[in-house]
Amino acid sequence: MALPNYPLDQVADLNRLQHQLDDEAWLYVKRCRPAAILVIPDEGDPIAAFDLGQDEIEVSATRRLDQMKKRIFQAIGLPLFRFRAESPDSITTDEWYALLTDEVLPKLDTGFRLRKRSVTYGFVPV
Repeated sequence: MALPNYPLDQVADLNRLQHQLDDEAWLYVKRCRPAAILVIPDEGDPIAAFDLGQDEIEVSATRRLDQMKKRIFQAIGLPLFRFRAESPDSITTDEWYALLTDEVLPKLDTGFRLRKRSVTYGFVPV
């Protein structure tokens, strides 16, 4: 499931990163909202983040920001993927999130799952 523009501080303990980042990166990470965060359905565990790329003219102007994002996501341990649409009108928002959920999620290694939250038992009153 893709969570659009989801705050990074809701899926990662950012306080652990403060000593690893410079002041500029720390200010950025506290308000960072990737284009989408892909989570395992029924569990909510984040497995990847996605950023929509800009055209080539903007890329050269944002190289420093891209390097900062790369350091941040490496420190968190969450892969960051960048996509670029041919034009803003070439894909709708619904198609974008469907692509992430239906096409990308099955191809990512989600790791060995000891138990799925959807099949665990609930609490039983005593």
